[in-house]
Amino acid sequence: MQPVDATVIPAGLRSTSVELPSGMAMHVVERPGSGVPVLCLHGIWDWWRYWLPLLPEGEGSFATRPLYMVDLRGHGASGKPETGYRLDDYAADIVALIAAQGWEQVTLVGHSLGALVSLLVVARVPERIDALVLEDPPVPLQAGPSEMFRGVYEMRAQRFELVVDDFQVWRPWLTLEQAQEVATCLTQTADGVFQASFSGLSDGTVVPVPGDALPQPTLVLQAGNPEQRALRDGGIELLRSALPNLTLVTVGETSHTVLRDDPAAWRAAVAAAGLG
Repeated sequence: MQPVDATVIPAGLRSTSVELPSGMAMHVVERPGSGVPVLCLHGIWDWWRYWLPLLPEGEGSFATRPLYMVDLRGHGASGKPETGYRLDDYAADIVALIAAQGWEQVTLVGHSLGALVSLLVVARVPERIDALVLEDPPVPLQAGPSEMFRGVYEMRAQRFELVVDDFQVWRPWLTLEQAQEVATCLTQTADGVFQASFSGLSDGTVVPVPGDALPQPTLVLQAGNPEQRALRDGGIELLRSALPNLTLVTVGETSHTVLRDDPAAWRAAVAAAGLG
């Protein structure tokens, strides 16, 4: 059993590395199109390939628009500095990427960590964001140190086949192919990503950012299984206080990884909201 070969890029996509003013190189995979770009931000210890279910054409896939899928710092093929894994660091990278690419506006699509980063970005450059899709954002954000990912961090020390086996026990709904995918991206995630979580990912940052309400149309996709849901009690009210033009959709029998679990339902919700 071998890890997924991350150097293989599906036909029709273009892989580039964008050097940000900080000197950090961000890996970006682009699907060409026309119109307002769609910028996709994955969750913690994941990578750009999380968004592959959006590639088949059809409603909810942003099919005619340019799709940019990034590896956040410390993940996948992006730079892995020793430090700089707080929420503000991730958000600064995305603001810098938007400026470097010269995008006047983008649609932000974020899962979990990527959803938190999206909320910080829209607060910093609201004029550059036309809409948001937030997949199971972990709001309200728990402040301070967290041991949530300690087991996953220690899991990485095992042989690859054992990591895959552990994922299939922990998440029995995963196919073998999905378990290999998740195991591969986990092993490619920098230690600093986990260390920041253990010591406090937010470092005092409040998400969503308090202030004036923002008008961007926002779709929040929530896991259907309450036990697997990251969006906590009070989270929707908190999000709606910052983004009053918000629609909440609970997606079937899904876990925290809604898109991976049920791509068709995810895409149908985006299409029904008029965003894809």
